[in-house]
Amino acid sequence: MSKIYIFLSTVFLFSCLTSYAQEGLDFVLKAEEFKRSKNYDAALIEYDKAIKADPKNAEFVFRKAQLYFIKKDADNAIQYFEKAIAMQDNNLNAYLNLAKLYTIKASNEPAIKAFENAYKLETDNAKKIEYKINIIKILNKLNRFTDSEVHIKDALVLAPNDLSLLYFDARLANTKGAYDRAKQSMLKATSLLKTDDPKEFAKFYYELGYAYYYLEKYNDSKLAFDKANFGPFKSLIFRMTPPYFFNLAMSYYKVYEIEESKKYLEMALKIKTDFTQAHDLLLKIVAMNADKNAVIESMKRAAEYEKEPQKKAANIALLCENQFYAGKYQDALASANACLVIQPQNTQIAFLKVMCLYKLKKPDEGITILQNLTKVPTLEQDLRAQYNFALGLLYSKTGKDLKMAETAFKKADFAGFKYAAMVEIENIHGGKAEDQPVLDTNVSTEPTDN
Repeated sequence: MSKIYIFLSTVFLFSCLTSYAQEGLDFVLKAEEFKRSKNYDAALIEYDKAIKADPKNAEFVFRKAQLYFIKKDADNAIQYFEKAIAMQDNNLNAYLNLAKLYTIKASNEPAIKAFENAYKLETDNAKKIEYKINIIKILNKLNRFTDSEVHIKDALVLAPNDLSLLYFDARLANTKGAYDRAKQSMLKATSLLKTDDPKEFAKFYYELGYAYYYLEKYNDSKLAFDKANFGPFKSLIFRMTPPYFFNLAMSYYKVYEIEESKKYLEMALKIKTDFTQAHDLLLKIVAMNADKNAVIESMKRAAEYEKEPQKKAANIALLCENQFYAGKYQDALASANACLVIQPQNTQIAFLKVMCLYKLKKPDEGITILQNLTKVPTLEQDLRAQYNFALGLLYSKTGKDLKMAETAFKKADFAGFKYAAMVEIENIHGGKAEDQPVLDTNVSTEPTDN
């Protein structure tokens, strides 16, 4: 360390202490020398002597606290910073150091309070904004992002064009359903961006696309999402696309949850009106809902007159399916049983029997059948996923056992049932998973000098 630096540090220390009594000053000077040479234990001894000589000197207490911070002794540092503040409640650096220490210890409420006090005392607007952003980050980590609104507003008054604050404002607005406000904040932010790095700009376009999506401006949403489709945003964006909703529709269609399938098809077509696959599946569903009485009677006769066992079983299987679509679940169950007499290994009819039992509010027998079906060693992967997905539905929709339901859905989390299984697991846990990216919650934890 240069002699000039030591001289300037000594002058600075004297200037800081001139307002205090001279008792203990020599001990503090020795302590500072020990501190510069990193002999921290010796420095603490000198600080103790100084405090004993002048117990009302808040500066001495603050410097001892600061040394504990440097030593990474958070508990003692907090204790002495609190003492310093109790003696002198306008000590900005004490509040800042407390905020950082409480952040290290994940004592979030005291950290927020300390940053708020620092904000009140700070005169530098850039630093005031920094403190507010630190509060916002802590609230986000606590899943209390909506509580950050007052802090975002305070900071935006000081810096209306700050990109981070505009981002936080849009994210908050989207969380609250104030999509037009989110859109305006992100249009402003994206007009101010000066980077070509998607790591930097993706989050802004994600919030913009999200706002447009819920405003049902799907073309604008797609344009924004195309720019945001990077890293962690890809999976979030996919959940707002026609292929995602079509995948859900197909999953529910395959387990005969027709109304649920129709709901997702309509969403896919709302976003992309010319989505051919969705139109085709919707036409099949419309055909299912047509009056089938005449068809059913014809199929009954065909099955009754057929003598060849395998053809007879095929006719009964078609009859069973049409009876199910017509809502004649008891008749469909009887047909399924008749078919299984001839073809006991017909897993698809066994599965349809399960869904008949489910519709007839007799899930227990259906659960047993599905448990046996999922254990068939030669079962193809997509069928195993289908049967596990249906098993999860029987457990969850009937309230039988949510833990077993979640286990079944996790076993269905592959092939074409991955996303539908995720939706059902989310429903078990109270709703849709977080569709906002996790924010950076890091707060600077370096000690602040006097």
